[in-house]
Amino acid sequence: TALGELLFNNNDCAAATPEMKKAIQLDNNMFSAHTVLATCLALNGKPDDALAEYDAALALNVADADDTALIFDRIGFIKHNQGKKDEAEASYKKAIETAPGILDAYKHLGRLYYEQNRLDEALQTCLKSVEISPADADARYNLSFIYAKTGKYQEALAQMDEALKIIPNDPGFLESRRQLAAWAQKPKV
Repeated sequence: TALGELLFNNNDCAAATPEMKKAIQLDNNMFSAHTVLATCLALNGKPDDALAEYDAALALNVADADDTALIFDRIGFIKHNQGKKDEAEASYKKAIETAPGILDAYKHLGRLYYEQNRLDEALQTCLKSVEISPADADARYNLSFIYAKTGKYQEALAQMDEALKIIPNDPGFLESRRQLAAWAQKPKV
């Protein structure tokens, strides 16, 4: 698995995938081989195969709480992208239950709630992500759009400004800041 992990860490899933498959053939109990393979499969547009590998990794029952939570988050992310919103929500919640400090699960769950217009839940979830990691620009970015969607433009701008303090001159954040400022200037109907 060392070669496969090295290739994966160098963003070469095409080369890492066969190495991980070989490692699993030699020893099906290799947790890291299953998780690296699953991630590569997900990145290469094979979500169902990725889910099977994540399930295999979980079945080994050897991961610590953080690794287990990351797998539940990744499963949720795949289900979310497949449009299986209820399954995604359940998986994100399982990640949070397993390791309450797992930032990505909060960010992903907040985004799911936002997409479903469940704004109170989105707000609470995104506030929790900022509480967990105040220096995470994406968490603040997500929170800014929830505030904007609820008409709280000053709070939205404040969160976007915080994101820009973390990652100055980010083109996407700058454009979003311009959008938020324009929305804040529109007359209220």
